[in-house]
Amino acid sequence: MKAVEYEKGQLAVLIDNQSGYEYRYGKEYFLQKKVDGEWQDLEAVEEYGWPRISLQLKDTENTTEIYDLTVFGNLEAGEYKLVKNDLEAEFELAEQ
Repeated sequence: MKAVEYEKGQLAVLIDNQSGYEYRYGKEYFLQKKVDGEWQDLEAVEEYGWPRISLQLKDTENTTEIYDLTVFGNLEAGEYKLVKNDLEAEFELAEQ
Protein backbone atom coordinates (compact mmCIF):
# COMPACT_ATOMS: atom_id res chain seq x y z
CA MET A 1 0.00 0.00 0.00
CA LYS A 2 1.39 3.40 -0.96
CA ALA A 3 0.13 6.96 -0.47
CA VAL A 4 0.04 8.62 -3.88
CA GLU A 5 -1.68 12.00 -3.38
CA TYR A 6 -3.03 14.23 -0.63
CA GLU A 7 -5.36 17.11 -1.40
CA LYS A 8 -7.85 18.99 0.79
CA GLY A 9 -7.93 16.32 3.49
CA GLN A 10 -8.32 13.44 1.05
CA LEU A 11 -5.57 10.82 0.81
CA ALA A 12 -5.33 8.64 -2.30
CA VAL A 13 -3.72 5.28 -1.59
CA LEU A 14 -2.65 2.66 -4.11
CA ILE A 15 -3.28 -0.92 -3.00
CA ASP A 16 -1.28 -3.32 -5.16
CA ASN A 17 -1.89 -7.01 -4.55
CA GLN A 18 1.17 -9.09 -5.40
CA SER A 19 0.57 -11.69 -2.69
CA GLY A 20 -0.29 -14.69 -4.83
CA TYR A 21 -3.76 -14.71 -3.27
CA GLU A 22 -7.00 -12.75 -3.41
CA TYR A 23 -6.87 -9.93 -0.85
CA ARG A 24 -10.02 -8.96 1.06
CA TYR A 25 -10.37 -5.71 2.96
CA GLY A 26 -12.95 -3.31 4.34
CA LYS A 27 -13.30 0.46 4.51
CA GLU A 28 -11.97 0.90 8.06
CA TYR A 29 -8.72 2.79 8.63
CA PHE A 30 -6.75 4.54 11.35
CA LEU A 31 -4.27 7.39 11.30
CA GLN A 32 -1.01 7.72 13.21
CA LYS A 33 1.47 10.58 13.51
CA LYS A 34 5.17 10.28 14.32
CA VAL A 35 5.94 12.25 17.48
CA ASP A 36 9.48 12.18 18.90
CA GLY A 37 10.28 9.14 16.76
CA GLU A 38 7.24 7.13 17.95
CA TRP A 39 3.99 6.42 16.07
CA GLN A 40 0.96 7.68 18.02
CA ASP A 41 -2.69 7.02 17.19
CA LEU A 42 -4.71 10.11 16.33
CA GLU A 43 -8.21 10.50 17.71
CA ALA A 44 -11.03 11.59 15.45
CA VAL A 45 -12.43 15.05 16.16
CA GLU A 46 -15.85 14.11 14.81
CA GLU A 47 -17.89 10.94 14.80
CA TYR A 48 -17.53 8.74 11.79
CA GLY A 49 -18.09 5.14 10.81
CA TRP A 50 -17.46 2.75 7.97
CA PRO A 51 -19.86 0.84 5.81
CA ARG A 52 -19.74 -2.88 6.65
CA ILE A 53 -18.67 -4.16 3.27
CA SER A 54 -15.95 -6.47 2.08
CA LEU A 55 -13.89 -5.59 -0.97
CA GLN A 56 -11.68 -7.97 -2.86
CA LEU A 57 -8.62 -7.51 -4.98
CA LYS A 58 -7.40 -10.40 -7.11
CA ASP A 59 -3.74 -11.32 -7.22
CA THR A 60 -1.71 -8.98 -9.50
CA GLU A 61 -4.50 -6.36 -9.50
CA ASN A 62 -4.37 -2.90 -7.96
CA THR A 63 -6.81 -0.18 -7.03
CA THR A 64 -6.72 3.35 -5.67
CA GLU A 65 -8.82 4.10 -2.59
CA ILE A 66 -9.59 7.58 -1.22
CA TYR A 67 -9.53 8.11 2.55
CA ASP A 68 -11.10 11.16 4.22
CA LEU A 69 -8.65 12.42 6.84
CA THR A 70 -10.69 15.52 7.75
CA VAL A 71 -12.29 13.50 10.57
CA PHE A 72 -8.92 13.81 12.35
CA GLY A 73 -9.08 17.62 12.21
CA ASN A 74 -6.62 20.02 10.61
CA LEU A 75 -3.43 18.01 10.12
CA GLU A 76 -0.20 19.86 10.85
CA ALA A 77 3.04 19.31 8.96
CA GLY A 78 4.71 16.03 9.87
CA GLU A 79 5.01 12.32 9.20
CA TYR A 80 1.82 10.27 9.13
CA LYS A 81 0.80 6.67 8.57
CA LEU A 82 -2.56 5.36 7.35
CA VAL A 83 -3.18 1.90 8.78
CA LYS A 84 -5.75 -0.58 7.54
CA ASN A 85 -5.85 -4.28 8.32
CA ASP A 86 -2.25 -5.47 7.91
CA LEU A 87 -1.26 -2.67 5.51
CA GLU A 88 0.38 0.70 6.14
CA ALA A 89 1.07 3.75 3.98
CA GLU A 90 3.45 6.41 5.28
CA PHE A 91 3.34 9.97 3.96
CA GLU A 92 4.61 13.40 4.91
CA LEU A 93 2.72 16.68 4.98
CA ALA A 94 4.71 19.86 4.46
CA GLU A 95 3.93 23.28 5.92
CA GLN A 96 1.42 25.19 3.82
